[in-house]
Amino acid sequence: MGSVILDIHHHQMVIQVIIEKKKKPYKCKLILIQRSLELVHVPSHNFTLQCSTLTQHGYYPDTVERENQDSSCIKPQIQGNPNVHFFGVFDGHGQFGAQCSNFVNDRLIEMLSSDSKLLDDPWKAYNSTFLATNSELHNSEIDDTMSGTTTIIVLVVGGTLYVGNVGDSRAVMVVKDRDRILTEDQTPFGKDEYERVKLCGAKVLSVDQVEGLKDPNIHD
Repeated sequence: MGSVILDIHHHQMVIQVIIEKKKKPYKCKLILIQRSLELVHVPSHNFTLQCSTLTQHGYYPDTVERENQDSSCIKPQIQGNPNVHFFGVFDGHGQFGAQCSNFVNDRLIEMLSSDSKLLDDPWKAYNSTFLATNSELHNSEIDDTMSGTTTIIVLVVGGTLYVGNVGDSRAVMVVKDRDRILTEDQTPFGKDEYERVKLCGAKVLSVDQVEGLKDPNIHD
């Protein structure tokens, strides 16, 4: 087995994980220089994860000193298991995006780590934890009326990846120079999300429609 590169990212925030089969003495190469390279061994399948993060806020000419609202999480050995490891990227948006991003970062992994169903049914644990974290954010002191965060997480359980996504961050896997996107962007213009929003009694408008450049009563 050669190297497998997994990028978990949103715009300027990246966690890069390299999965390397351990066949000979290990040599480290610095991939992303902002954070030192971390090595996490997965004994059940005899490979090592190389992990690092890089973040830089986007460029906005009118707000050059804009706050970086990204956060990330690399947490090895979930529930004390050397074969279970967690990675996440959270991209905040809105006035209180940084607070939302950090809140979800902290609470999501805390709840997942304590969920007894995590290893038996990761998807069920994901679903309940995402809903609980969202509810806690709504009920916290953070004003999330016009603020929030994307969430993209990857749980490594032995030789299996479990990917969860809310929003338009992405997880991309590259094997032998071929890439595969592991997630679908969740936006109001996706068919399922569009229908969900309509059922809630709301409308989905483009930026041009919101700004009055196009008729808000015309829908695709």
